[in-house]
Amino acid sequence: MNKRHSISEMYAKAITKFCSNEINEYLLVACISEPESEKICIENGIEFVYAENKTPGYKWNRGLEFALKFDWDYLMIMGDDDVIDIDAWNIIQPMIDDKVLYFGFDRIYFHYLATGDTMKYIIEEPHGGIIGCGRFVHREVINKTGLLWWDEQQTGCDKISGDKIKKFTHPVIIRECCMVDIKTDLNIWKFSQYKKKRIEILPEEKEYVRQLITF
Repeated sequence: MNKRHSISEMYAKAITKFCSNEINEYLLVACISEPESEKICIENGIEFVYAENKTPGYKWNRGLEFALKFDWDYLMIMGDDDVIDIDAWNIIQPMIDDKVLYFGFDRIYFHYLATGDTMKYIIEEPHGGIIGCGRFVHREVINKTGLLWWDEQQTGCDKISGDKIKKFTHPVIIRECCMVDIKTDLNIWKFSQYKKKRIEILPEEKEYVRQLITF
């Protein structure tokens, strides 16, 4: 978490709602750099660790190091500008029950907060075939990979971590769209950069996105 505090608050409320599913036990962990982020974490029951605001790869690794101090079976990777529908558990839970080692989604909605513009994006090879957020990785895999990112990594963190994981197991891809990446001008990857692969969406999808990010 860093700078985009209003977006982080949206994420915190969304992930808390997502983890209100009573089938599993959950531990929410964040890597932060500012007192404002600490306040958001405390208010939403999120464990946190401070790290210098260096590269995304550096902060992801510090967050993972902190998370590894706790006992858990699956790591779910989410950015602080990502929102996932609680109903996604209908797809995710069977994967957990079957102990699938690595799985996630191949599509996501991008929502540009400044204008309300929304599009759908589907990731393709050679980028891994799986969206960076919403990935579930079993601890058994992480015990083999070690840290998932390079500390110096500024961009390409999803591909770097995906390549490390795929040395030990391959993803099961979920071809459903139930996540929103909230874009602002502070994002490393801007909303406009996905224009060439933009997929227009139906009015009911726009309403679905609006409801997901409204708290």
